[in-house]
Amino acid sequence: MSLDVLKKLFEQYFQAPPEHVQPLQGELGGSGRKIIRFSNEKHRAIGILYGVREENAAFLAFSKHFRSHGLPVPEIYAEDLTHGVYLEEDLGDTTLFEFLSNNRTGENIAPQVVEAYRKVVAVLPRFQVEASRDLNYEVCYPNPSFDRQSIAWDLNYFKYYFLRLAGIPFNEHALEEDFTRLTEFLLSAPRDYFLYRDFQSRNIMLRNGDPFFVDYQGGRKGALQYDIASLCTTPRPTSRPICASNSSITISTAFPASSPSIAKLSSATTMPTFISASCKPSVLTVFAVSSNAGLISCKACPMR
Repeated sequence: MSLDVLKKLFEQYFQAPPEHVQPLQGELGGSGRKIIRFSNEKHRAIGILYGVREENAAFLAFSKHFRSHGLPVPEIYAEDLTHGVYLEEDLGDTTLFEFLSNNRTGENIAPQVVEAYRKVVAVLPRFQVEASRDLNYEVCYPNPSFDRQSIAWDLNYFKYYFLRLAGIPFNEHALEEDFTRLTEFLLSAPRDYFLYRDFQSRNIMLRNGDPFFVDYQGGRKGALQYDIASLCTTPRPTSRPICASNSSITISTAFPASSPSIAKLSSATTMPTFISASCKPSVLTVFAVSSNAGLISCKACPMR
């Protein structure tokens, strides 16, 4: 049994058996992985049970590589890929998402949250550029790069899990045409960087005020803009976006409006915009549009 294997790995590494076993699924886990905390009087560790060997191998390889570059990711204590388990450093219980949720009132965000986001944004280029230079992309799963298929997965996720579930009407044919044009536009961007893929507030832990990063097993080669946009918008459509970067970070994806299905969103840009996320010290504005459905969202989040 895989749980017994994890207990054995804990005992072998710490030279003492775990006294407490606490499942954390639903608290820190956003995938099919089972996440379990093992502890005794002196030691704590997180055990992972997951049956996809390739994804486990990617996470383990990335973790070791990132730590070799001094990046704040969990230390891997022990692994057994045959049984689909590994043991890693316990980074605590506080995610950046939880820290933000507990320290904001509407648009008023506590200064310590802004500082946490600044720290996170400061580390991101080290993943994307510095650690990317000698990263073995052959271990990436399921794709080594954010290619046409990866983009299609994201766009269809938007269609089926946002538009359809929210009951927003749209023209199927026009939307697919927009998806095709947007895909071509995205593929024209330089993609020789590490794309974290799930760089969002739920995958960033805070320990003593410093950020630590997890859930990068889906990483691959891609464009720089993807991850900062993921961070600036929360996963739930009902949540307000957040950005606390400095003024040097701006993401703006301009999409030529040669199709009548594209709506002009903002006078802030000289070109019609399909998706735009601008991060400044004082404001974050996120735009999204869907074909004939028109404007899906236009949110401004002042940073106080």
